[in-house]
Amino acid sequence: MEDIYWLLFQYYKPISPKKLLRIINDLESLEKLFEFPETKAMKLGLTENEVSQISRLEYIMKYEASIIKFFEELLDEVESHNVSMIKIIDKNYPSSLKEIDDPPLVIFHKGSLSLEKLKHGLAIVGTRNASFFGRKTARELASYLASSYTIISGLARGIDTEAHCGALESANWGGTTLAVLAWMDPIYPGENEELVRDILKHGAIISEVFKKPNERDTNRDYIKSLFIKRDRIISALADALIVIETGEKGGTIHAVRFAKKYRKKIFVVEPPPEHFSEKRRSIEGYKLLRQKFNAIKIPSSVADAAKFILKSIKLL
Repeated sequence: MEDIYWLLFQYYKPISPKKLLRIINDLESLEKLFEFPETKAMKLGLTENEVSQISRLEYIMKYEASIIKFFEELLDEVESHNVSMIKIIDKNYPSSLKEIDDPPLVIFHKGSLSLEKLKHGLAIVGTRNASFFGRKTARELASYLASSYTIISGLARGIDTEAHCGALESANWGGTTLAVLAWMDPIYPGENEELVRDILKHGAIISEVFKKPNERDTNRDYIKSLFIKRDRIISALADALIVIETGEKGGTIHAVRFAKKYRKKIFVVEPPPEHFSEKRRSIEGYKLLRQKFNAIKIPSSVADAAKFILKSIKLL
């Protein structure tokens, strides 16, 4: 039953994760929060509105059987998929996620890479519509860096896929990769299901959402927002963010904004000369990252870029 309370808090968000994290040490379990009289809840720092929202959840637990059944069935699916549910109070919850202003209360995790062992990670991200240069650079750079860092990306087509593949090419030398997903089931995009099977052997997949929302019953903007939320996790877990290619308005920019907010180093690969002459959209993205986000330019040569990155983050 305790896991259902955590899912209710993650889904309905009666209080902020940061506040819950502050007061959770005073509770034996999350369920205890429902037993507190209003005066004691106020002493914990809860507002009247937050107490009211918690009371609403208490009502759901007692009288909304269909909602509770939904979460019970969800937990059954989680177990049947051999997925673990990691709560923000668990020892294997990543400490870097706790530091952001809106950490997920719950993370779903599957794979051979324990989040507790995730000490150093580099995020490699970029456009879905990557050029041959971009795909090749992402794969080779990830392969080069994977022996020192876990390669983190979002499993999207294009650059993300190449980054995961590159890291797996270094698996025999200890290379690992972590795919952060908008949701865990079903795998998206579907064409990467085989890639995910390989990732599970030499890394892991995680998400704060287990089941994709039903598109018929869900606002499309909400589904889009799940990808943005995924990007904040990618940026929070990584020691630095490496952008291979992106347009000026590409989804990658969300990860860049989060990286800047979290004071992570941002690197961007300098496009080859022919991309400038062809006026590709990635050129505008490159200029934006350099001018607005103070991204550090790295050479287009993979070996030089990898050495530069490692030296910049003081592990070489």
